[in-house]
Amino acid sequence: MIFDFAKIEEIIGYKFKDKDLLKGAFVHSSYANEHRVYRSNERLEFLGDSVVSIIVTDYIFNRFRNNEGDLSKIRASLVSEKSFSAIFELMGLDKFILTGAGLKNTKPTRAMMADAFEALVACIYLDGGLEKARKFVLDKLSEALVDIKESGVPDSNKSILQERFKTSKVTYMVVSKGEGQEKFYTAKALIDGVVCGVGEAQKKRDAEEIAAKNALINTKKV
Repeated sequence: MIFDFAKIEEIIGYKFKDKDLLKGAFVHSSYANEHRVYRSNERLEFLGDSVVSIIVTDYIFNRFRNNEGDLSKIRASLVSEKSFSAIFELMGLDKFILTGAGLKNTKPTRAMMADAFEALVACIYLDGGLEKARKFVLDKLSEALVDIKESGVPDSNKSILQERFKTSKVTYMVVSKGEGQEKFYTAKALIDGVVCGVGEAQKKRDAEEIAAKNALINTKKV
């Protein structure tokens, strides 16, 4: 497949000085394993995760006058695998992800798209600086930010579970397996030491959210 640099730049609204850097954001580990000349986007995703976090944290800290707990809920609703993968797919960038032969005819998973989104943010940051990355991230999250301003602070499954069982001890047990982009977390939500919900995801926070949601369902507290 010919990698369409111009089309991607048109979609994201940013023109790269270093074209190879841009391509790196779309290289999945399965592709890198088959084409040793390329490095997977894992390192870029690692950087992008932090860049997105500081951009979103700075924005909500300066725009919302809520307490620390509310700010954490707002950030969790914005900085998530679900949010990033939805944005990435909506932009039509999922078709540019480079995968190995075994995944060639498979639709990219939500985790793959979220990782590529964060890697892309890292590339914009490295190529154009923090302000360019900030503009891209906030532009893409603009609708979600408007929803928060209009609807109020979103409740996370973890906060709902904690509130519903406030007289009990709610804890989470998390283990991880695999490395790099193959790494995923399994979280168990425990209420007074009893496992009530389990969740799996490539982000620890997302695994805990899924576990909390399943705990709410399993205890018929939805």
